[in-house]
Amino acid sequence: MKKNQTPPSTASENQGLIRMIKIMLAALTLVSLAFGGYYTWDRYIHLGDMSPSELGISHQLSLVEQNPNDASARLSLAQSYIEGGNYSEAIRHAEKVLQAFPGHPGALILLGVAYSKQGNASQAVYYLEQFAAVRNKSDDPNMDKVLEAGLYYLGDNYLKTNQPEKAVGVLTEALAIDETDADAMLLLGNAYAQTGKNDEALKSYENTVRFVPDYTEAYSGMEHVYQALNKPANQRYAQGMQAFSQQNYPQARQLLELSQPELSEFAPLYLGLGLTYEKLGDLQAAISSAQRALQLDPKNFAANNLLNRLQTTSSHPAASTNGSTR
Repeated sequence: MKKNQTPPSTASENQGLIRMIKIMLAALTLVSLAFGGYYTWDRYIHLGDMSPSELGISHQLSLVEQNPNDASARLSLAQSYIEGGNYSEAIRHAEKVLQAFPGHPGALILLGVAYSKQGNASQAVYYLEQFAAVRNKSDDPNMDKVLEAGLYYLGDNYLKTNQPEKAVGVLTEALAIDETDADAMLLLGNAYAQTGKNDEALKSYENTVRFVPDYTEAYSGMEHVYQALNKPANQRYAQGMQAFSQQNYPQARQLLELSQPELSEFAPLYLGLGLTYEKLGDLQAAISSAQRALQLDPKNFAANNLLNRLQTTSSHPAASTNGSTR
């Protein structure tokens, strides 16, 4: 969650959406269902103004009523309730499956997610630990994206129940499965910060923004760590990147430029400046900053992507390169 009261960045919202899509796809894999039937055009035009979510729940309720012992149908219904925010009903149906089929991974993960979304972290941990234990027995757990999704939620709830050391363990496992999961990187940074391992926390936050350059929460975490380390210039950098993430580009430029004399060898600063100058229309300054970032860190793919984008834009006849908005 955010540590300030400013509106969430688009990147943060997108990461949350991606996370929910990921966990729902994971549940789909577990219960082995095909949902295409009730999403057909036929149903849209014949069932009035019901939303796709309402159509799904109505259809799945009828299936459960026809066959109350069908675990797949009941878990499908539980998943739809989670998507619709009705966590109590999701829990009720998933628990029925678990009673009939103890250790069912689909029921365990849906219960873990539902309790997590409901704000009951201790119950979420209870079910997600069981889910992780079951899935770790699969043929190739190191390639198991379903397990990765469950480990992410388990790590999140370990943090919410003040168990950061356990969070470090499961989030590290999650990232071993999917090293590009920026959400898990962020939580791992938070876990390290809570255990006082500031250097490890910074590495995790830096990895997060390599994948998502405008992830506000990662910069907020950095700010707190830099404050604890008594590094005011780095703290201003983190504040500047929070401003960038919140689309306050003039403030971002001011804070980043203020940090520049003390952070002249810090590649992330120049990447931030390049991104900010780009948004302000000063393409030449943006190119210069991206080039400096790559001089300091030749493997920085975010800076490389920025430079390629800027060079393509600056070669266009309509491109603005005079920095008039600065």
